[in-house]
Amino acid sequence: MLPLNVIFALSGKPVIGLSWLRLWRPAGLIVLGTAARNILRTGILRPFLIRRLFLILFVQADPVI
Repeated sequence: MLPLNVIFALSGKPVIGLSWLRLWRPAGLIVLGTAARNILRTGILRPFLIRRLFLILFVQADPVI
């Protein structure tokens, strides 16, 4: 199946039920960019924060401290 942004680009008109995805994408990128910048600023906690962010975003599991 084609990704949604490809479908939107090909059709030229947003599907009303899924149009919120177009708004969510830039906001999600901004949030991820801010989180990445904060992680890079942190010195000693950087590996832990990266691991925790990875677990939260991709595994959707609550990391055990």
